[in-house]
Parts: sequence; C-alpha cells; structure tokens
Amino acid sequence: MPVRKSSRKHLEEPVSPASLFLQGEHEFRVLTENSPDCIALHDRELRHIYVNPSISRATGIPQEKFIGETIRDMGLPAEAAEQLERLLQQTRDSGRERLGEFIFPSPDGLRYYHWRSVPLFGSDGSVRSIMAIARDITERKQAEQVLRQSQTDLNRAQAVGQIGSWRLDVRRNELLWSDENWRIFGVPMGTPLTYETFLSTVHPEDRGYVDRKWMAALRGEPYDIEHRIIADGVVKWVRERAELEFDNQGKLRGGFGTTQDITKRKQVEEELRRSKEELEIRVEERTADLIKSFNALEKEIAERKETERHIMETNELLKLFSRTLSRREYLQELVGLLRKWSGCECAGIRLIDEEGNIPYSAYAGFSKEFWERENSLSVKKDQCLCIRVIGEKREVRDEPFLTPGGSFCCSDASRFFPEIKEEEGRYRRACSHHGFRSLAIIPIRYRERMLGAIHLADKKEGKVSLKNIEFIESLTPLIGEALYRFYIEEALMASREQLRDLSMHLQAAREEERTKVARDIHDELGQILTAASIELSMIKRKDSVHKSVSDKLMTVSELIDIAVQDIQRICSELRPRVLDHLGLWAAIRWEAKKFSERSGISCVLKIPRDGTKLPDVVSTALFRIFQEALTNVARHAGAKKVSVHLDIVDDTLVFRIRDNGKGIARQKIFGKNSFGIMGIRERVRDIGGTVTIEGIKNKGTTVKIEVPLDKGDSDV
Repeated sequence: MPVRKSSRKHLEEPVSPASLFLQGEHEFRVLTENSPDCIALHDRELRHIYVNPSISRATGIPQEKFIGETIRDMGLPAEAAEQLERLLQQTRDSGRERLGEFIFPSPDGLRYYHWRSVPLFGSDGSVRSIMAIARDITERKQAEQVLRQSQTDLNRAQAVGQIGSWRLDVRRNELLWSDENWRIFGVPMGTPLTYETFLSTVHPEDRGYVDRKWMAALRGEPYDIEHRIIADGVVKWVRERAELEFDNQGKLRGGFGTTQDITKRKQVEEELRRSKEELEIRVEERTADLIKSFNALEKEIAERKETERHIMETNELLKLFSRTLSRREYLQELVGLLRKWSGCECAGIRLIDEEGNIPYSAYAGFSKEFWERENSLSVKKDQCLCIRVIGEKREVRDEPFLTPGGSFCCSDASRFFPEIKEEEGRYRRACSHHGFRSLAIIPIRYRERMLGAIHLADKKEGKVSLKNIEFIESLTPLIGEALYRFYIEEALMASREQLRDLSMHLQAAREEERTKVARDIHDELGQILTAASIELSMIKRKDSVHKSVSDKLMTVSELIDIAVQDIQRICSELRPRVLDHLGLWAAIRWEAKKFSERSGISCVLKIPRDGTKLPDVVSTALFRIFQEALTNVARHAGAKKVSVHLDIVDDTLVFRIRDNGKGIARQKIFGKNSFGIMGIRERVRDIGGTVTIEGIKNKGTTVKIEVPLDKGDSDV
C-alpha cells in the first residue's frame, strides 16, 4: 500500500520524550513503571517530579520520598550525587542531552550505571524539565574487566613465549594485531593495518614467497611458513601459522594466525650451518687436527674424571682418620681403600718397629703362606724390594721401575725378576714365587722420617699404573700424619696408664706404710707408755712416797695418758684399725661419728647393718673417698647436715654423699686446681667405678659413686 508523503514524514521523524509525555500520562506511566532502567523526571530546580519503581529498588528508598526533593536531599553518596546533579545542570543550561557513567553503592553492593539526561522543552522552546535515565551496566562492566584481565594475561603469555596473534578480515582488508605482534614487527602502535602493511614489513627477498604462500592458503593449502622481516631496521625471522574462517555460504571471511619470533633459533641454526659448511670444507685438511683435538678432549675428560676421583678418594682418606679410634682400625680400613683405589687383589702396610722389623700391620688378599713368610722381614738382615724401598737403598736394576718419589712400580714383574739371577741367594723373590705380576711398593714418610711402606700386588698384569701409584704417593704424607698422631695418642695413653699404675702403686704403698707405722706406734710406743703408766700407778700406791713426789707422779701419769690418746688418734688417722678388723661399713660409721664431733655437722647414715665383704683395695678406696668428701664439706660447703647412703643394687655398690650447703660450682668440679676432686676421680677409676658430682646453688652438693662388684671376689 502506498504511503502518503505526510504520513511517511511523520513515521520517519523521531519521537521525542516531550511528545511522548504529551500523549498522555497513562501511556508514560505504563512505559516507565515497567522499565528495568531507572527513570526520573526533574523540574528546572532539579527537584524530582516523578521516579519509577526501578529507582526505589536500586536505592532502597520509597518512590514517594523522592518527590519534591533534589538528589543531594536524598542522602545519597556525596560523590555520586554531585556528579548526577552536575549532569542535570548541564542538560538544563545547554538544552542538550548529557551522557555519563557513575558508580552507586546500592543495597546489593557497588553497581555501575550509564546515565542519560534529556531536556524536555515547553511551548516557548525553553527547557521545562529534565528526564534522567540510568541503565544498570554492572554485568557488562564485570565482563569487560574479565575480558581486560584475559587480554592482559594473553599479552603476558605471548610476551613470554614471543608469540603474537593476528586476525585478517579479507573482505575489508583489515588486519588486527596483538601487543606482541606489534612488538615483533616493530610497527608503531596505531598504524592502520592491512595485508599490504604486513607485506611491506617482509624482507624484500622473501616477500614474493610469502605472498605466494598466502594466496595458496586462500585456495585451501596449509599456511605454516618461516620468513624474514625487517623491524626497526633489524632483520628478524618469524614463523607464521594461520587458520582460515568461512561464512555459512562457504565464502572466505578472513583468517586467524600466530607469529613467533624465531630469530634466536635461526641465528643458532645459521651459526651451526656455517660451522658445518666450514667443517665440511676443511674436514680433509684438518682431520689430523680434529683427531688430535678429540684425543686431547678425551684426555682432558679422563684427567678431570681422574681428578674428581682423586678428590673423592682424598676425602675418603680424611674421613677415615676422623672416624677411626685406633691405629689398628685405621690401618685395616686403609688397606680396604688401597685395594679399591688400586684395583689390586692384595694390599698390605708394613711399619718399621724399634728393632728394625717391618711386619704387616694390616693386610688383605695375601695368602697365609705368603704372610707367614713375609711378616718377619727386617731391614737389618733381609734383602728384597720392600727392604730396598724402605731403606732407600736403590740398585741399578731398580732404577727403571722407580718413580721420582722413590716408589717401586711394575705392571709386569716378568720384566723385572729375570734381571735377578737365581744364584743371587740374598734376594728372596717371594712375590715372583707366588705369581704376582703387578707390584708396587710405596714408602710412607713423616717429616723426612721413614715409617714403612704400602705393598700392592696382583697376579694379573697391568693392575698398577704410574699415575695411580703417584697419586697414592701424594696421599702418603696424610697417612704418615695420621700414623704419627696415632703413635702420639697411643704413647700418651700408655703414659697415662703408667701414671695411673704408678699412682695406684703409690697409694697402695702409702696405705701399707701407714698401716705399718700405725701398727708400730700402737704396738711398740703404745705398749711402752702403757707399761710406764702402770709402773707409775704402782709407785703412787706406796705409803712412803712423799706428797710432792706423788703430785709429780700424777702429772707424769696424766701426760702419759695424753700421749696414749694422741698415739691412738695418730694411728686412727694413719690407718683406722676398725677398717681392717670390722670392715668398710663399721669404718664409715666410726668416721662419721668422729666427723660430727669435730665439725658439729650432723651426719645421717643409711647403710646396711651387715654389709658385703669387699676386697681390701675397694674398701680402702671408698673409705679414703669418704674422708676426702667430708673434708671438702667441712672446708667449703657451709653445710649443717650430711646424708650418707650406701647400698648394693644389682651387683653394683652405690655410695652417695649429699650435703645441704651452698653447692659446688660447675667450674670447680672440673677445675685444674680441684685436687681433692681429682683424687676422688682417680681412686674411683682405679677400682673400676664411676663418679658423678653435682652441685645446686644454695641446695647442696651430691657425690655419687657406683662400683660394679665381681661376685667371684666377694661374699655376702
């Protein structure tokens, strides 16, 4: 049906909000009340004339409270209210619509809105009111944020991988690049991109090839090529791949692809290619040099491996010294290491003793027959390789087989032994008779002093090499140092044992001398004084004795009694007779009583009434320790009470002495001037026991002694 021009003109003219409002309030309300957008109508003073329900839902404020109020009056956030009011003012003053976006804190959280304010004109052409429409674009903003983050992540990933992406719209000839693609091609951001733009960046020599491959791709062939480009005046290599996109009718729309910067790879490949070409050109004339270089490289690798092995073996040797406790253990484990390092079946270590003998201090692999025959060699009377190496008495026949360090090294003994004639009986030839074909004798020195030698042997040829033997030579100073230290430690231990034996002997001799002196004083002098006292008593009974003489006799008698008491005291201090006659238990009770009488310190005993009969040496040691402990308490502890506990638990005698004094300090327990404590330790050690001394400040000191008892040496 044909349309009249006036009708067509009416249909083509846009319907303004003002004309819509004039069509009737009913139609306007139906439209706005059901709109999801927030719609408000303001007068020229920017007061609300009308708001739709969407505004109430967004703000949580009832519709009726808006009427007659401005945006600022509604208590909305100041920043949002100021922004919206400014847009309304601009619309009113300019008579043009205004657009904007703002963030509003709704009851459901922050929401994003798109704002549009439209002026409504009166009949006189002036702005009568302003309509504001706000659309919730929160979901769109969130999607845009996710999209931006994804794009950022994609750009980062492309930068890390040096792979850019592109999309070409064939119909419009529009090319889109990712950030990494812009960087790869070096084209300024914002430059209009077309297929021709891309082609202009391609290296002139590759441009025709790239264009042909792209045209072929448009016909359906795969597009995966490598070519050069010129970016910022620098030649780069890129790999490009593409997938074509078609519409529903099968017509080509464009393509999506990637660009990877492979410049470094190409540079490496180019370098390899040039190297290969040069190598191929010069291979014939430099074959000998390459072989020589290869051999040198193999030698260097072998030497490096050997050096690493030597370092590991040296570390093994150092660790061996740190973990072994005796020379014997050290030498036995060292023999095992020597067998492993040399690969020889047999290894032994000869050490020179004080008589000049060189027995095997440790060995492994040698037969019993060989060991028995070779173990009694002496540098003073025998003749063999070991003797000559240890004694440094070289012979002419030895020279070809000697290292600069003086070691004998022969990987084929048949070359050496024929030089020694059978009739030369002074040479023993034991290694030859037992079939050893590989032999090495390596001297062990310490500071120019010969200590002995390492003996390596095997019945197979080629088991000893000069390099290996020289390496073991380099370790002999460490071995010598270790042996010297073990010598020192053993000598020191022997010296300590001798000192302890001497100390025990002196203590025993002193106890014996004390006993003898006490006995002599008691038996001889005591008897004399007793007899004199009796004689004086008899004289005093006579009636004829003058009173002055009687008084003198009384004085002399009293002096004799005092002398007898002193003799008894001296005898007890030298050697208490109660210890010999009644045993340790009674002696401790007696000594504790005397101590309390002398010092005024209470002494509480907890010991068995009928004790175990102990060996004299144990009884004497424990009694003297008890005396020393009480002396220390009286001198240093400042105690008021001493508790003594003695018992036998599981065949172990436990002797505990505890005071309630100020407590001994730890530094005094181990002090070099604490001779009393050192004496206690030595006495306890001599009888095979252990002692523990512990002091607690202001609480006292405890001395605990434990002595294992041999049931065969004691009776209950």
